[in-house]
Amino acid sequence: MSFINDFKLHDQKILITGASSGLGREIAVACSEVGANVALVGRNDAALQETMALMKKGEHYSYICDVTDGFALGELFNAIKNDMGPISGFVHSAGIELTLPLKANSIEKYRNILDVNLIAALELSRYVVKKKYRDEKVSIIFISSIMGIVGSPALTAYSASKGALIASSRSAAMEYADKGVRFNCISPGHIDGTKMAYELFDKLSPEAKNDLVLKHPLGLGKPRDVGNASVFLLSNASSWITGINLVVDGGYSAQ
Repeated sequence: MSFINDFKLHDQKILITGASSGLGREIAVACSEVGANVALVGRNDAALQETMALMKKGEHYSYICDVTDGFALGELFNAIKNDMGPISGFVHSAGIELTLPLKANSIEKYRNILDVNLIAALELSRYVVKKKYRDEKVSIIFISSIMGIVGSPALTAYSASKGALIASSRSAAMEYADKGVRFNCISPGHIDGTKMAYELFDKLSPEAKNDLVLKHPLGLGKPRDVGNASVFLLSNASSWITGINLVVDGGYSAQ
């Protein structure tokens, strides 16, 4: 087998949450370009169809699902099994950001961000690892954030949710290493060209935005940078990698 083939995902069935926009959309497109069949999950059907239109042709399906609704997940996985067969990869890209001083937070706000960023990732993984839903070998990726390993003002709740993804993926990797299931995280720095980035930059002064850019020695990232990293961790090229946090941040955390 050639080295190039190791990086391809021919006929692999990849489940991607948050696929209606941002990083989830880019990951879906990248997976389709290397031969994967993709199950797109989101809450907006029109946006999922926009993602589908950007993808290379394949046996792709879209599913409307609120990933925080535990009762809906069983139906989701049964539908994917019936439509596509066993899952060989899962990327949890669904996520919300919360920039708020600690004193302005609340139990409800903590629960909202943890429900989407952390608990949904674990609940979805609980279904993925069931033998009736998965292939013999499976790669699971949680999209975390550089803010899960470094500090920043007003991001306490967000950092907590993303740091917990990194910690939980390591324990899951150890639990399932002998069962053919790999768990890894990807922690992006600031990515330009996403809705989350636009919302952040709208809050910043030109000076603050320039300072943020300068904190990334290679400049701000692009969605495709995370898409490429995801393809690598989903592919056979990373078959001896589990329990890691792949930092994709343009040098932000190296300083």
